[in-house]
Amino acid sequence: MNNRGVVRNVRTPAKAAVGQRFVCMSGAEDSKDEEEDAPKEPSMPIAKASEFRGMSREDMLEEIAKCKNALFDLRMKQSTRQEVKNDQFKKLRKKVAVIRTVMREQELAQGISKRDSRKIKYWERKNNMYV
Repeated sequence: MNNRGVVRNVRTPAKAAVGQRFVCMSGAEDSKDEEEDAPKEPSMPIAKASEFRGMSREDMLEEIAKCKNALFDLRMKQSTRQEVKNDQFKKLRKKVAVIRTVMREQELAQGISKRDSRKIKYWERKNNMYV
C-alpha cells in the first residue's frame, strides 16, 4: 500500500467536531490483529443456587462482599473508560441475588419470620458485615 494511509471517520469527545476525519499513516486498514493478540479474560459462569446451599452464612456474606467489591471495581473501570465486559455486571448482580435467595431459604427452614430476617439484615449492614 502507498504512504497515504487510510481515511477513517472518528467520533471522540476530544475532537471539536463530531465525525471529524483524520488520516491514519500506519498503513494498516484495521487493528484487528492487535485485538486478537490481547489476552482474553475467562468468562465467569452463571451462579447456581446449588453452589451456595452447602455454605455457611458467614461464607455467603463474604461471597456477597467480594461480589459487591467486584461490582465497584467494574464501575470504576467503566467510568475511567477502561475495557470492561458488560455482561460481568449482570452476572455479579445475579450471583448476589442467588446468594441472598439461598440465605432466605435457610432462614425459612429455621423458622425465622420475614420481620426478624429484616432485623438481622439491618444489623449486618449496620455492623458493616458486608457492603
